[in-house]
Amino acid sequence: MTDPEATGPTAAIKEFNDHVSADARMDSVLLTVADGLTLSRKR
Repeated sequence: MTDPEATGPTAAIKEFNDHVSADARMDSVLLTVADGLTLSRKR
């Protein structure tokens, strides 16, 4: 669960993840490395 009133880097990460998940041209996966690593690629 994310904080809807997040600020700073947390807000930027949330904005990026929302953008990637809404874009049908992108594939994305979250790896369980450290705090999490998101890999994205254009289809």
